[in-house]
Amino acid sequence: MGYKFSYPRHVKRAIDLISFIGNKLNLIVWVCDSREPYLTSRYLSDFIERVKYRGKLTIFVNKMDLVDDFDYRGFRKYLRDTIKKEFAVLYGSYKNCKQLYNHLEELAEKELFVNCLFVGLPNVGKSSVINCLVNRKKTEVSSLPGTTRNIKWIALKYNIKILDSPGVVLPTELNQEELKKLLELNIINHSFISLPGNKFRI
Repeated sequence: MGYKFSYPRHVKRAIDLISFIGNKLNLIVWVCDSREPYLTSRYLSDFIERVKYRGKLTIFVNKMDLVDDFDYRGFRKYLRDTIKKEFAVLYGSYKNCKQLYNHLEELAEKELFVNCLFVGLPNVGKSSVINCLVNRKKTEVSSLPGTTRNIKWIALKYNIKILDSPGVVLPTELNQEELKKLLELNIINHSFISLPGNKFRI
């Protein structure tokens, strides 16, 4: 049996706005969860096509402090097979984002500026990573999926600006096992799923 995600209105608005300002972005950082890296990066290609993005791409595998073993080679191969553009892969957590910070600085030196969108599924830790980068609380964080409801520009340095976004859940089908994994990790909750009699409340 397949389950489909439904779109909350604030996610629709965010995707429309991202599409509109896409030409001002020169980097997208897709944040995924190290505990389910394949499942939380599956929607990346669809998102890039939807917003017609043609700039640089970085995948940040978050919450590495929560896993004892990680298949680096297997995950990179999966990304090469599924993403039809060049990308960089970085690893860390909201407590340790030094690698990502250095990456943004290096790009800013080459490109003169970085306008960067942080995006991914709900509750993978985008806002926490941004707070780690700026070294102070700039975005609201919560263990509840869907806490970030608006997109917001944050200045990391004079030539590095970060755009935080709501968790993007694209319409796609999940099997029962995949749905169970995302629910267990609190990446989605039942309100995001199109089931009979289950309407998303705005």
